[in-house]
Amino acid sequence: MLSEDFVSSILRQGKDIFIGYRTQGVDVLDAGTMTVRRRIRKGLENVDVSSLLVLGDGSVWAGTYGRGFVSLKKGSLSYQLDRKQQDDESPFPSPARMEDPAAVLKRLEKLGAGAHAGKSIVFRGEDWSTKGDWCGRYGLTRATLCAMNAPMNNSEFKAKQLPVRMETSAEDPKWKRVYPCYWIQGLMGLNRNQGDGLRWWVQSSNVAGNRNVLFDPSDSTRTEAEWDDHGEVYPSFVDGPGIWVAVEVPEGVHEIALYFYNPNGYLQHESRRDYVVEARRHPFSSSIQSLFDNKADIEIGNRTKKGKMLAASMEQWQSFPVEARTRVSRFAGSGVYKRFMCRKGGVYLFHVCRNGSFNTILNGVFINALLPLKMRTPDELPYYVDGLFAGIIPSPERVHSSVAGPEEKVLLNQLLTLQYHPRYVTPAGSSCLNRYILSSFREAVEGKKKSRCLEDWFQWEARIYSPDVRSSFDQTMAAAWDQCQIYYPDLRSRECVPNAPGTIPFSVNEVYLMDKLDIDWRQYRDDAEQPPVKSVQEMKKHLEHESQKKTTT
Repeated sequence: MLSEDFVSSILRQGKDIFIGYRTQGVDVLDAGTMTVRRRIRKGLENVDVSSLLVLGDGSVWAGTYGRGFVSLKKGSLSYQLDRKQQDDESPFPSPARMEDPAAVLKRLEKLGAGAHAGKSIVFRGEDWSTKGDWCGRYGLTRATLCAMNAPMNNSEFKAKQLPVRMETSAEDPKWKRVYPCYWIQGLMGLNRNQGDGLRWWVQSSNVAGNRNVLFDPSDSTRTEAEWDDHGEVYPSFVDGPGIWVAVEVPEGVHEIALYFYNPNGYLQHESRRDYVVEARRHPFSSSIQSLFDNKADIEIGNRTKKGKMLAASMEQWQSFPVEARTRVSRFAGSGVYKRFMCRKGGVYLFHVCRNGSFNTILNGVFINALLPLKMRTPDELPYYVDGLFAGIIPSPERVHSSVAGPEEKVLLNQLLTLQYHPRYVTPAGSSCLNRYILSSFREAVEGKKKSRCLEDWFQWEARIYSPDVRSSFDQTMAAAWDQCQIYYPDLRSRECVPNAPGTIPFSVNEVYLMDKLDIDWRQYRDDAEQPPVKSVQEMKKHLEHESQKKTTT
């Protein structure tokens, strides 16, 4: 038998077949009998063999994750590449030619004309470029930053005026409850130990220099946090627990994106995080919001009467057909968004399968509905955070300070509509649409459109970053946080948001009192140009005196 089910690489050399594994080194098979001739372990103990290579001298090498280049078979010492052999070597491939956007669009329309209803959800593609700078690109309708405020809650963002629906009970007509039409819930999978549940894990706080970590506009920081299935306590051969994500959307086309980042993937065990994501649609029209929440996840782990009932319901989820799937691997150097497009309303179930990994983690879940062009570039971010205003979004126009004219607005409206048209929610349609956006961006860069605005917009939609875009994001979100502190004095206090930038060493009550006394709080910021008139301790005594005087009065 093979040493492991997880084959990471394979190579044939003559009568030998070299098979690399995630943890069990390399097996050498006889190509004629398909039996294991040799098992190579030395130098490959508990190491991921990511690639295999045979050189011209007959030597065989393994490329590994964490152990570098390892020799598997020695070659001829007399081997030497002569000039003719060098000339006969295959050249590097030339870059792909730029496609004509009009021709790609024509193919897309042809695909749409012949498309049928098809599946409810398809895989749109992946995005390795945006990283943690999600604001304005993902979650325009609703966003969940997993465990960002653990152990209390996640960081939740929602657009203004989200629709809701009313549900009544068939048994009791007087019973009514309001549910949001957009809902995101994380749950630990089954095959879990008793008492176990989904972990809300904070790896590190205030990671300002790592763009892979999701940005949190509610306190203008980056906190590396995730939902975690506690998989490290289960054997690698156990199926599960994994993570289930339930997402409900109303009727219409929506983009649902899941963000993954492996913060400690350079470590031996943590490097073996390699998931399969399966997307299903719940076939029943009745909502499951009233059944599954954080409390329900705990009850399933504790195996209460209700928990057993919910576990039986989750077991049924496995029987629903998988309509789309993708793999998440090698995501330590850069975080990745896995993007799905759904054509119908209802509940979608995303199963992040542990797949023999060290454990299963997920950093964020984002929902985009079609937003008109005029709503995509406002001065104010269309989000509420626990009922509070949250700042400004970065818009493509901010990079080159260009404004869309009438002709450009027609083209951009067409672009936004295309992405959310049910006809193109097919695997082939999604692929063709991605090529159309990329080819339009390349055309704009070459100057054929002669519009910096179009260049910005197509770059924005293609998820291509540049130093200018990064700088625009940082400046815009800094302005957003500055505006938040103006509107909400408690966000100025280091006691309230200890890791946020621009805070001052005063309590919330002291900050509010400073506001009432019309005292310039900015003089106590670390970036203040001039030292304050009074020291921090002197100001605290002054505020205490004013507070006592007010109480006496």
